[in-house]
Amino acid sequence: MSTPRILALDLSLTRSGFCVGAGLAECESGVITAQNMRGMERIDHIVRRVQELAQGCDVVAIEGYSYGSQGRSVFDIGELGGCVRFLLHRLGIPVVDVPPATLKKYATGRGNATKIDMVVAARERFGLHGTTDDNRCDAYLLWAMVLHQFGHPVATVPKLHSEALKRVEWPELGVPA
Repeated sequence: MSTPRILALDLSLTRSGFCVGAGLAECESGVITAQNMRGMERIDHIVRRVQELAQGCDVVAIEGYSYGSQGRSVFDIGELGGCVRFLLHRLGIPVVDVPPATLKKYATGRGNATKIDMVVAARERFGLHGTTDDNRCDAYLLWAMVLHQFGHPVATVPKLHSEALKRVEWPELGVPA
């Protein structure tokens, strides 16, 4: 199978991390900022950017919801996640939801890793340099996890870490060889 083009998202109301590409040579990562927006204006802004990034992708991976969240933002992040997932459904792009603890286990070997642990893993094990933004790092690590699953690892991952791959429901990809 050729390398699939993957979009990975760490959705956030103010700084959504993304990483897109079919391998290290064409990898682009960054954040979608919406700090000065509220309500549907913010959701529309993020969804439109996700639509641009998703063009030509074989699969989109989204870091799943954090069930420990509290307050009004729980509803807002649920709306954002629902709108993004609906868009991807409409575009016919398979979506993989990866629970936060599973991503942390893949990246660090521990399902309860801190944001700092994840940034260190992205930089030191997986080679993402030039950032300490945890949203961007999470998206990059998620992207690396999906590439690993489909046979194109970007780093050497210990067996304990790669066990996390078994905890995700992966789609069949029709990527031509």
